[in-house]
Amino acid sequence: MLEKARKFDANLSEMGGFSMDIKWELTTLLPIPSRLRPEDTIVLLKKGNKMRINFSLKDFNLTFFKWQRGDMSLLVDMCTDEKAVLLDNIRSTVFFKRRK
Repeated sequence: MLEKARKFDANLSEMGGFSMDIKWELTTLLPIPSRLRPEDTIVLLKKGNKMRINFSLKDFNLTFFKWQRGDMSLLVDMCTDEKAVLLDNIRSTVFFKRRK
């Protein structure tokens, strides 16, 4: 698994800059209310060895049975030890994750 991650990092570093919008939604043949089915638009931006992924789906609230939305960003830098930073842009909260 670690070998695949290193290969992915190397291939991603060689690619040029790009941006991409990805819209996804859960659909089913079962009659499930729309508020229980997740959907989101993910914006992926890449420049050099850095990547930013913006999304709005945060969590599922079991009290109200609906998805919680926010303004989230995942920042990835392939050249540093701090491999991932998760930003909650509404609460101004930062989470760091080191990849071993």
